[in-house]
Amino acid sequence: MSTDRKSIAQIKKEFAEAKEGSLEELFAQYAMDERSGVKAVLNSYRKKQEKLAKERVRLEEMRSYEHRYERYGYVCGIDEAGRGPLAGPVVAGAVILPEDCEILWLNDSKQLSEKKREALYDEIMEKALAVSVGMASPARIDEINILQATYEAMREAIAGLKIRPQQAEAISTSHCLTMYTTPQVSTREQTAHRISTTDTGHGSTL
Repeated sequence: MSTDRKSIAQIKKEFAEAKEGSLEELFAQYAMDERSGVKAVLNSYRKKQEKLAKERVRLEEMRSYEHRYERYGYVCGIDEAGRGPLAGPVVAGAVILPEDCEILWLNDSKQLSEKKREALYDEIMEKALAVSVGMASPARIDEINILQATYEAMREAIAGLKIRPQQAEAISTSHCLTMYTTPQVSTREQTAHRISTTDTGHGSTL
């Protein structure tokens, strides 16, 4: 069947079912089709390709910490939830992803819709090498303050990973937390955590 005899619906279906690597062939195949509907399909998918390329650039920029610490082996990412609310626990999550793992549209949860968060959760859980959660209770927060309780929740999350990271990195708008763990040590009590935090340009070791 020649391309000009295919309906626009058929062409849309071709693009929808095509794998990423074969899209350029479809662009070339229908480049000479003068129908406005076909041009609209091509334009739509071109924009999607451009958006995808920009997303991969963003993800590569996010991997700067992985590249910086790749000599350590396993690198763990950490984030927390609960520092802002006036009540409730502070919870930290720790994740180790495979090297060069691609999870498109991964972003701060506040930048995502509930539907997108749920979809990314499933993909992260499917692809991650290790995932763990740590928590500090409201009573513990009152006892040692919210910042120290956050660090404690992060350490608990790291200790619960089935793979021991050689480097753990946590970034927030106000501070940078770096945890180095010693992989040769087997027990949680013996594991050495050196925590360096930078807040508004000043460094301290806890």
